[in-house]
Amino acid sequence: MQELFRPADFVSVQLDGGFYAAGPQPITLHDLQGYKVSRVAGLAVGEDFAVESKISTPLIQNLTMSEFQEALGEWIAIGEEQSSDGTKYLVMGDSSGYCPIFYAEVQNFVVIADTFMGAVHGLKQLGSNPELDIAHYVATLFPGHPHFDNPSVRRTMSSKIRILGIDEALFIQGTGLRVIDRPPLWCSTNATYGELLERGSQLVRSSIRQLSSVKGLEKVLSLSGGVDSRLVLSLITSSGFTDEFELSTVDPRTWKNKNTREVIERDVAIADKIRTDLGLNWTTVGEREFLQFDFRDSLNFHQSYKSNFAHSFSAPPGHTVQGRLKITFRGGGGELLRTTLTGERIAEQISNRPWQHSEIQGFTDWYMSKFPMLKQERPLVQKYMAETFKSARGNSLTEKLNELYRNTRNRTHFGHVRQSGSTNNYAFHPLSNQYFIQASHMLGFEERSNGKIVRDLFNRNDPSLLNLPFENQSSTNTIANNKARDVEISNDSWQKPMDRLKATRSSSKVRKRWTQAERLIEAPFDKIQSSRAFTAQGMKLLEDFIQPELKKTMRRINARAFEQSQTYKSRFLALSTKIASALDVFIPSQPSGTHVQLYTSNPEESPRTTISKVQIDFPARIQDGWHNQSIPEFTPELSIVKDDVIVSIGLSKTHPVNNEFAIYLYKDNHRIDKAWYDVRTEVTFKLNGPGTYFAQIFYRPNSSHRTSIGIKTNEVVID
Repeated sequence: MQELFRPADFVSVQLDGGFYAAGPQPITLHDLQGYKVSRVAGLAVGEDFAVESKISTPLIQNLTMSEFQEALGEWIAIGEEQSSDGTKYLVMGDSSGYCPIFYAEVQNFVVIADTFMGAVHGLKQLGSNPELDIAHYVATLFPGHPHFDNPSVRRTMSSKIRILGIDEALFIQGTGLRVIDRPPLWCSTNATYGELLERGSQLVRSSIRQLSSVKGLEKVLSLSGGVDSRLVLSLITSSGFTDEFELSTVDPRTWKNKNTREVIERDVAIADKIRTDLGLNWTTVGEREFLQFDFRDSLNFHQSYKSNFAHSFSAPPGHTVQGRLKITFRGGGGELLRTTLTGERIAEQISNRPWQHSEIQGFTDWYMSKFPMLKQERPLVQKYMAETFKSARGNSLTEKLNELYRNTRNRTHFGHVRQSGSTNNYAFHPLSNQYFIQASHMLGFEERSNGKIVRDLFNRNDPSLLNLPFENQSSTNTIANNKARDVEISNDSWQKPMDRLKATRSSSKVRKRWTQAERLIEAPFDKIQSSRAFTAQGMKLLEDFIQPELKKTMRRINARAFEQSQTYKSRFLALSTKIASALDVFIPSQPSGTHVQLYTSNPEESPRTTISKVQIDFPARIQDGWHNQSIPEFTPELSIVKDDVIVSIGLSKTHPVNNEFAIYLYKDNHRIDKAWYDVRTEVTFKLNGPGTYFAQIFYRPNSSHRTSIGIKTNEVVID
């Protein structure tokens, strides 16, 4: 059952011996037939199944890892094999890495989760103390390029938790854990280029057939005038299920910028021409419910899916849930079938720099030239980025940069399928297909750049779609048929259909018990101000959690990051998720979910499809790691006035005063006074001679709850 906030479930596998006792790589393609899939998290659609599940629920379909591993979607699967030597486990995810697999080793256990907080709770339950990966923290707070917002997507803010690479799998047996290469397990290792294109196309066609058997599921294609969405359309038309699809696009008139609006108008005009040629309809939105969020809700919803994975955060004021269950086909991952513009541009910039002795040095020198951090942390990040680049495969600098893009930016940007399910409208990326990726790697760089694989796929599935131009003239020249250059597209024919569509759109209804008045939350909220306040508060918390020898370093790093965001205030949104991801190491914002010990399930029946609507039982108020109460926004401050020490709570004026605060006063790191819990927001103490003063503020939601987080004030020195 899909849930609103992603639960922090985790699996622990107990081992018999040491971690490093595992023998040589033990898995072959033939062996996969013996591994039965016992757990799945996310959405997975294959030739003979469609599954949506959580890792806490045993899989009821009777499937092997051999048939499951090629599935489209966003998923993690755990397979197991019983033998005389005990039970062995194989863990892998979707071939594009859209579903992160967090794993860690502690004592005699391996912890596995599809969320970072699930992995943290697993470690905590097994008695492991959290530690911050300071190199990852610095590199993440100060990206040298917008596409390296999460610069690794292998390391996390926890030094003990890793993210499995796209082309890797986990093999677990009694003697230990082993990370193995996944490509040798693919059934298409020896396939030709043409066979790969056909297998990938057939996988998409079969997936469409499976989705057609899901009762009540509406199928939509998000169509533009670009290459990738039309390529998806060619796969749909070749499946024979075209008439079951509706189309969606954007209304260009909602854009204020004239240049942007004109580009999108051309985009939509081409899409509307294709729509009318095929006799398809624009989809209607239908009834919707709106769940009102304050900033904490918005951030925690994001973190429940994306903590330590993706940091693109817009702080939406609420969450919309559609009344009808849908799945929307998109062109995500299509750029990788050609070459990425980012990879080409960075390669050109590196090549234009003074000659370096190696590609790794060239990349790290280029990255560090753009790294906006103080000199003390530069060596740390330089080593970190060198290790990151080394993990990318390829024969040339550009190929390695494209692969790095696939392992980082592409992975985090399109890894939103599980989250989209909470709206009852799943995103689905059929071009993110292991067969198509394999086929593209068989081509030379120039062939890929010129769109050979894209044109070959069009010709294999629906060549008639090449008779119309693309929005981008370069794509029209290199991919479309010659006749497409002479086709005239009306620039205003799309307007009347769009007007009719707009007329059917109704406002969403506010869900009962999720309104601002019912929940007493601060909504609507100022995104920048709220993210700034959270970031300041979160940084102070981190400085308290960190090891004593790193406190000075942490303060310097945080001060620099905060200062930069003050100049570019929109950066506070992404920065708030990064600080939240670091806090999740110590105080996960999601409570612990279900702890699973693996076992084999043998149901009598084996249904082949399970995709469900989101379940919303009550307004989840998941905020801190203790008792799921709202954390008030406050920035405490200490000041000295004559002979008095005044401590102000600094509570947000718009926040209701329904919390109690206690204050400890310190002088030279020794507690000298205290004020017990009360609702007042300012307390005065008597000055006690020269020294360094600061205070620690604690709060609790009411007298029935124990103490929650403590926030430290500024320090004041009295000579």
